Amino acid sequence: MSIFRKFFAEFKTPRLRDRREHYASSIMSDLRDQYWALTGEPETNPSDTAGRVKMFLGNAIEKELKDEILSNLHFFGLHLLGTQVPAGLDNPNFNMYYDAVVTERDGAKWGKKYILEVKSKSGIGADMFMRSFDPGDSYMAQMALYLHTSHLKGLTDEGIFIFVPLSNDTIGDIVAIYCKYDPSTRFITAHYATTLSGHEQKINFIFNVDLAIERAKLIDTAVKNKQEPAGEFIYKFPLNEDYLKNVSDFQLEKAAKGNVVLGDWQVKYSRWKDKILKQENIEPGYSKAELEILVAEYKRRHPKSKKF
Repeated sequence: MSIFRKFFAEFKTPRLRDRREHYASSIMSDLRDQYWALTGEPETNPSDTAGRVKMFLGNAIEKELKDEILSNLHFFGLHLLGTQVPAGLDNPNFNMYYDAVVTERDGAKWGKKYILEVKSKSGIGADMFMRSFDPGDSYMAQMALYLHTSHLKGLTDEGIFIFVPLSNDTIGDIVAIYCKYDPSTRFITAHYATTLSGHEQKINFIFNVDLAIERAKLIDTAVKNKQEPAGEFIYKFPLNEDYLKNVSDFQLEKAAKGNVVLGDWQVKYSRWKDKILKQENIEPGYSKAELEILVAEYKRRHPKSKKF
C-alpha cells in the first residue's frame, strides 16, 4: 500500500465534541442516521478511501476559504468580533460554533452585528444553487439555530451566509445571502442575495427554528425509549409518469445507464445505507425492468438518439 493510501485508509478527523449532543449542521438528516449515530450503531457503509480523500480535500478547501475570507472582511466594511464562537443550546442539547461574529463599520461608526457562516458548494449542486440562491433546509436549519441562540444571548438577529460555488461554470464567484430571525414567529428568512460578479436579488426562503428543535427532542425521546424512529427519505423514487416528466435529461441519461439512482441523497450517502435497504427490502441500484422504463422515457424524449 502506498504511503498516501495508507494515510487516507487510517485518517480520521478527530471528534472534539460530545457524541451525545446534536449538531445544527446535520439536524435535518434522516432521523434514523441521527439515532444510530447517538446509539453507536456500527456503520454498514463507512467512507472508503476515495470518500475519505474527498472529505479531506473538501474540509481543507473550506478551511482555507474561511481563513482567507475572514481575514479580509475588513476590506468590505465588516470587522471580526470573534471566530469559532461557542453557542450551545440546552434541552435539547445542541453543540454549536459560529464561524464568526462580525460587525459593520462606516468610518468611526459601528453598525449591525451578524453571525457569519462560510459554505462551499461544488459540481451540479453549485450550478443549481446559482440559479435559485436557495440555501436549502439543512443550512437554513443551521442558521436558524444560530440566530435563535444569538437572540437569546442578546447579540443579533441577523446572519450572513458566504457561499463559494466550485464548478466549471461558477468558480470565481462568491454569494452573500442575508438572513433575519423573527423571535415573535421563530422564523428565519433568507431575504437578499448578492454576488461578487455584481448580481443582486431579493429572495424569500424561510425556516421555523422549532422544526429543528422538535426533531432533536424527538430523537432524544427515541434514544431514551430505545425506539428507532421511522425513515423519512426514499432511496428510489417511483418511476411513474408524474415523476419522470420532472427529471432532467442529464439525470435521466445517467439513471438509464445505471450510473445513478434517482432518490433522496440522505439515503444514498448514508453511512447506514445497506442497513436501510435491508430494513425496507430494497435491492441496491435498478432492476432490469426499472432500467427499461428509464431507457423508454429517454427514447421518447430523444427518438433519434443512438445512446441506447
